[in-house]
This record gives sequence, C-alpha cells and structure tokens, in this order.
Amino acid sequence: MMTQNTEYSQPQHHIDDVRKKLREVTGREWSRESFYTMVAKMGYVEKINEDWQWQPTEKAEPFANFRNGVIKWNTAFVDLILQQLPKQLTLDI
Repeated sequence: MMTQNTEYSQPQHHIDDVRKKLREVTGREWSRESFYTMVAKMGYVEKINEDWQWQPTEKAEPFANFRNGVIKWNTAFVDLILQQLPKQLTLDI
C-alpha cells in the first residue's frame, strides 16, 4: 500500500483562512503575529533572522506547503492546532 503525501492530498489553507477558523472556534481575534508566535512555540515555524519571515520547520513538513515565501497549511494541520489550542492557551496565561 502506498502512503499519500498529505501536503498534496488535502486542501491547502492560507494563513488568513486558518486565522478565521481559529476565530470561529475560540471567539478571539488572531493577528498574523499571534498565530505565528503560537505555532512557533509548538515548533512548527521559525525565523531564521529576527527581521525575516516565518518559515516552516522540519516538524511542519507533513503539514506545510512553502512556495514563493507563502506558507499554506493542510486541513490536518488546522485540526492539529485546534486540538492543541486549549493546552497552548493555558501555557500563555
């Protein structure tokens, strides 16, 4: 049986779509920076330099499509973030 690459077998979501879904679930606004700060704490993105854009880490490879400086996340990542969110929000308090 051949395994499918989740990057291409699932719809890809731009950060604005992911932030909208998070807002619907949590009832709070998510700026790009607050989203990336949260997923950086989870180990999915990093900045090579402080003044550089966020980039997916090796941990994010099954979930992220990074082309032309734009990260798109698959549905599995959105679900994963939503599952980990309550724990992450507790850590932020």
